[in-house]
Amino acid sequence: ELASSHLRLGVSNRFLELEPEKFKIFLRGKVVLPRLERRVQLVFEGTDDSSLLDTEEQKSSSSIRYSIKDTKKKKLSLSTGFRGGLTHPHIFTRLRLSKKINRGDWLTHVIPSLVYDTREGWEAVLRISNEHEIGEDLFFRSTTQPIWADHKDGLTLRQDFTVFKRLSPLRYLAFDWFSEFVNGPHNKLEVTQLRLRHRRAIWRDKMFLEFAPGLRFANEHEHRLQWEGYIKLEMFFTP
Repeated sequence: ELASSHLRLGVSNRFLELEPEKFKIFLRGKVVLPRLERRVQLVFEGTDDSSLLDTEEQKSSSSIRYSIKDTKKKKLSLSTGFRGGLTHPHIFTRLRLSKKINRGDWLTHVIPSLVYDTREGWEAVLRISNEHEIGEDLFFRSTTQPIWADHKDGLTLRQDFTVFKRLSPLRYLAFDWFSEFVNGPHNKLEVTQLRLRHRRAIWRDKMFLEFAPGLRFANEHEHRLQWEGYIKLEMFFTP
């Protein structure tokens, strides 16, 4: 179905050398309201610190989303709600377009979004993902994401590359390489990370365990090597 309810509840714990551990409980997904022609959804976008690259700088949010257009290749939506967590909530409004483009063996996702945040002002994000199935059990994805934000100098560019290796229908390995560049006030590599992830189902296709060791080189620590890792447990709910 183009619009269906699903929720993902999880807990994660992240370890990063030179920084305190981060434990999080997060909720992601949407609840479709069928009496409103399936165009209105309650959306939860909780973050768990395991994603190397995410839209809108990994801000947790809860919102009401109105689906203006929803087809297999194009989606246009308008959302309004709160983000910033329970401690510092603030209102945001977001217009987002999502488009799929098939180019032979490649699938491209283009997702521009424009956000107004009552605390941080305007924000524009363009996310371009390219996916390619290398073989029967190998899959490649690259994501490029330039970001302009009212409250920051210059532009931020995020780039990641991931290779997935399917071990079984409910188990895979993934190798991630992520980098973030900024050009304000000076051009610099903000951070680069390498990570090896293992994910597997531990109860049917409803509960998953994921863990990942990795390396991190951040500008704030003069690009010295930092060991990192996380473990995550997720439970999926569908009607």
